[in-house]
Amino acid sequence: MATRGPTTSRLTVDDWLQAGYAIVADEGLGALKLDRLCSRLNVTKGSFYWHFTDMAAYRQALIESWARLK
Repeated sequence: MATRGPTTSRLTVDDWLQAGYAIVADEGLGALKLDRLCSRLNVTKGSFYWHFTDMAAYRQALIESWARLK
């Protein structure tokens, strides 16, 4: 009997940002690390680098996103 693999969908920038907000809310700004983000989303670092060049770019996107919430 054939089985289907898990349905996969690509994460969006918003998925990454929401995960960052959740980590900051739950554990504080110091916990906002790449490994923690990947663990929370159950993905590899490659997925992160698909959307962001580095953590500095991610943090900048997080700040800009937060500013738009006002």
